[in-house]
Amino acid sequence: MPWFHFDLLIDELAHSQGSMILEGLNEARDRADALVEELRKARPDLVLKGYKLRVVNEHARTVYTKPLDQTETMQNYPERD
Repeated sequence: MPWFHFDLLIDELAHSQGSMILEGLNEARDRADALVEELRKARPDLVLKGYKLRVVNEHARTVYTKPLDQTETMQNYPERD
């Protein structure tokens, strides 16, 4: 099972939100979506500033990003080894 790293991007600077071993990319996306919801509730001061949550795989490739702003759309990246 692969490692995934979660970073909060504030002005394009990465702030680690932790890492975990998950079954695959779908689980990493689900965890990222849940983390974004948690951050929106716990830290409303981070919303509407253009900040994003980024998921990076064990090969240091960005595989998913989701904005904290609810009006923006998420980005999926093709899975590569």
